[in-house]
Amino acid sequence: MPIFINKIKKYKKSIIIILGILILIAVIIRIYLTVSVEKAEFIHYDDFKTPTRYVTYTYRNDKIIKQNTTVSTSYINKRDDKHSDITDKLKNISGIRTTKKYEKSVIFETIEVNFNKLSKNNLNRYQEIMSEIDTPITTDLNLKNSTKLLEKQGFLTAEKYQELKEDKED
Repeated sequence: MPIFINKIKKYKKSIIIILGILILIAVIIRIYLTVSVEKAEFIHYDDFKTPTRYVTYTYRNDKIIKQNTTVSTSYINKRDDKHSDITDKLKNISGIRTTKKYEKSVIFETIEVNFNKLSKNNLNRYQEIMSEIDTPITTDLNLKNSTKLLEKQGFLTAEKYQELKEDKED
C-alpha cells in the first residue's frame, strides 16, 4: 500500500493537470451544446383573433431536437366532445409530454416532443396523429424541410404573423 501512495504523490501534479483539462473540456462542450440551440416559431390561424396552432422548434445546426405545439380549440363546456383529443392520443408515448388547459371557451392542448428520446416507431406514430390536425412533421427532422412543409400547410413565421395582424388592425 505505501508504494501506491508514493506513486500518487510522485504523479500528483500530473494527475491534477489531466483532471483539470478533462473538466475544462467538459465545460466547453456543455457551453457549446447550450449556446448553439436556437428556436423557430410558426403560427396557424383561422382568423387574426385566435391562432389555432403554435409550433416552436428548438434546433441545433438545422436539426430539430425538440418541438412544442399548442393547439387551441373553442368549446362550449368541458364535457363537449367536439374539441381536439390530440393530447389523449399522444399521452403514453415515450419522449412526448402533453397537457390540457381549459380557459373560458378555449381548450389549450400542449404537446412537447423531445426527438432525442423518441424512437423511430413513435416518431411515425406521432406523425400520423399530428397529420389529423394538419400539423405536418418531417421524418428527417431538418429545419429547412420542416419550415417548407409548415408553410405549405398555411403556417406563418411568428414575425410574418405579427406583420399581417398589424396590417389587418390598421
